Amino acid sequence: MQKEFHLSKFGFSRLFPHVIVLSLVVFAALILAWVSWLAWTDLTEWSKDLGSIFFGSRVGEPISLG
Repeated sequence: MQKEFHLSKFGFSRLFPHVIVLSLVVFAALILAWVSWLAWTDLTEWSKDLGSIFFGSRVGEPISLG
């Protein structure tokens, strides 16, 4: 006699929202680490300051909304 396999037995319905939130947090942390690494590279290798890295030559230009 075989036992039936039920996902509800493992509590996946309660665990699933936590898995989604955890994956979003991990994804956001990876994006933040990537941007930080790019900024650090610009600071150390290209001798830029933070203002020019994040705002660049766009400072003072009008914003076009379409």
